Amino acid sequence: MESIETVEVVSENGARFRYHCPVKLLRTMSLDASHYSPQFTVGGYTWRLHLQRRATAASGEEFLSIHLQSCTNAAVVAQFKLLLQCYEDPTSSKGHIFRCTFKKSGSAWGMNEFIPMWRLIQQENGFVYEDEGSGALYFDIDVLLKIVDANGPSYGNGGFETNVLPGRSSSPPAQLNFHQDPNRALSRMRSPMEYRGVGPTRSTSARGHLIVAPENGFIVGGGQAVVRAPLLYPFEHLEALTDMTFDIQGVRMKAHRCVIAARMRPLLPENVLPLQPGCVVTIAVTADVFSAFLRYVYTEECPQQGVLPPEALLDLYLLSSACEFYELSGVCLNFVRPLLTNENILHITLTRYNAGDEVLNALYLRVLLENYDFLIQDPKFEEIPGHLFRRLSLILRDKEPVPQVTIPTSKNTLGRQLAWLAESGEYSDMELVVGPKHLIVKAHRYILASRCVLFSQAINPRSSVAVPPFTAAEFDFSQRSWQKLLIGIYRHHLESYRDFSAEDVAIVFKMHSVFGMDGHLKREADEAFNHQNALRLLIYAVKHQVPELHERGISYVASNFNALIQNDPQAWELVSELPQHAVVALFRMVVESQR
Repeated sequence: MESIETVEVVSENGARFRYHCPVKLLRTMSLDASHYSPQFTVGGYTWRLHLQRRATAASGEEFLSIHLQSCTNAAVVAQFKLLLQCYEDPTSSKGHIFRCTFKKSGSAWGMNEFIPMWRLIQQENGFVYEDEGSGALYFDIDVLLKIVDANGPSYGNGGFETNVLPGRSSSPPAQLNFHQDPNRALSRMRSPMEYRGVGPTRSTSARGHLIVAPENGFIVGGGQAVVRAPLLYPFEHLEALTDMTFDIQGVRMKAHRCVIAARMRPLLPENVLPLQPGCVVTIAVTADVFSAFLRYVYTEECPQQGVLPPEALLDLYLLSSACEFYELSGVCLNFVRPLLTNENILHITLTRYNAGDEVLNALYLRVLLENYDFLIQDPKFEEIPGHLFRRLSLILRDKEPVPQVTIPTSKNTLGRQLAWLAESGEYSDMELVVGPKHLIVKAHRYILASRCVLFSQAINPRSSVAVPPFTAAEFDFSQRSWQKLLIGIYRHHLESYRDFSAEDVAIVFKMHSVFGMDGHLKREADEAFNHQNALRLLIYAVKHQVPELHERGISYVASNFNALIQNDPQAWELVSELPQHAVVALFRMVVESQR
């Protein structure tokens, strides 16, 4: 039986729904006939999905047509995403993003050729699953929908940003409360309101300028570009692995303790660490602010410009600065600067002032100076915090320049903080038993499932794939190499310049296809293949049954055999470790290469 499931409620104007549709319905649907899903409500408006089988005029190929239809007789602007779930390989899920005006009841937007019917219906493609109870075949369509506020300015002009809802933010500066019991607050972040001072002011002209981090750049010390390591977010079928909850003004958002502890530790008091399963964390910011922040925690994706109003951007800045996410901090300041005007700067300095934040103070001072002639006429001007007023006065008297502040280099990257989880084993929820010696490698199911198809499928309740044993001799790598592989998977990057051995290259090549990784680590390991480790790589390729590495190793060693023998005193000893068939193949290629 078809049904609509509410997956996530982000706010009163935004939610995510999942439509479970029987495959039988499509097979019996005639061409161009219409089928409507059960109705659902978001932001006071009623909606449904409109499905059709359509054929192209040119080839006659049949497609599934999917549209979102309004059932409310009123005009509304909505941003939404239609996502056809692929459970065998979530990266193959098919989605499209829209921002449209629904003028009346019956208005519909979507795609006529969403997916070819043959691709959808064939079970091996992963879109169709079998219901355990009835045995019937189903496919799922996710609808991520947010209503643009019709009563005020629209802050979203760009594409759809999942879980980031537009609208004005009237929240107080960020506060955080942690509690096992929702009614009991154990701790709170220090509010910027606690730094407020009182004082008068005078001034004109602005000097100097504010320097913030590049909007689209992310550089670490030494000019080395950071390799991104995003996790799967939204969680899709991995939501079952969530083990904690955030309470954001009554809106519940699920999360994973391992990621939150690694990424948001500065916001979590020491006396409540380690986080316990099922714990609840309350943060007093709006849902749109925390949704944008949580997305960055999991993916390092910054919000798009024009989505958040200035108050929300400053709240997001405060959260990101507390966690030293300086890339996000810089983006927030770049976005908020043009939004600060003579109409809102006084209110903002009074509600979001922090005497210890030099970057924020420089921003406020510059805007106050630029708008001084207008602001001096406002009685609220005298309420500017005393410390800020004093600096403003000194600048006006040329006793102090407008500070030039650069956002610090980001050190807390997602990859580095996930590597800490791999190294420490903190918050691990699974143990990989590897090799004939049954070595134990502590891991985290959500992170492995975000990185590797094997674990993603094994965790999916609609998939029949199980994690196989890794205790055979072909997996007999050292504990050190297993640990380095895990760190590489978590970081989505190999630190090949740090004690990276031939065994480390071999384990990446071996587990690449076994785990179903995206190929990034394999490409990096491939770059570490050289004449110094070629012979050892050949030995590991034979020992661990890595055909690709085996063929390449024999070819490389054979073509450089004389140089290897002369430069490596252990070369003959290493050759003696090879099995007879490998030695024969090697010397056959050596002879052929010397002809």
